[in-house]
Amino acid sequence: MTFTADDLADGVDFNTPCGSQPSIASSSSPERANRWMRYISMFSSPNTRFNNAFSNLANITIVAPLEKSLTSTLDFLRSMFRGKQQILFASDGQAFRHGYWSNLGSAAHNFADTLCGQTETNNLDTRSILLATEGA
Repeated sequence: MTFTADDLADGVDFNTPCGSQPSIASSSSPERANRWMRYISMFSSPNTRFNNAFSNLANITIVAPLEKSLTSTLDFLRSMFRGKQQILFASDGQAFRHGYWSNLGSAAHNFADTLCGQTETNNLDTRSILLATEGA
């Protein structure tokens, strides 16, 4: 049986900060409480956090700039052989990397402000999160 985030969020108001934090004690059934505990434990594991941080770092610093540079090379060849206008350029990868590093400080401050309760998180995207019920 597969549960979606909609199944878990039944009766939770995601438009208010206090309403978006479910209470396990107020769950209507032990099964629902068990689903919340499984959901919370999946994302609170130190191993999950390390893997996500490493993956994000690798994707931002290596994969994305390399992909942008390679696609610009293919776009250059396409424009040369087919006579179409080139829309991707080799500098796109460097511009992406520069934009990431120049915005990292403000993103970290915004994240810390949210964790400290100084700003509010709105419009949580929980519609497409699938939960593992066995294995994984």
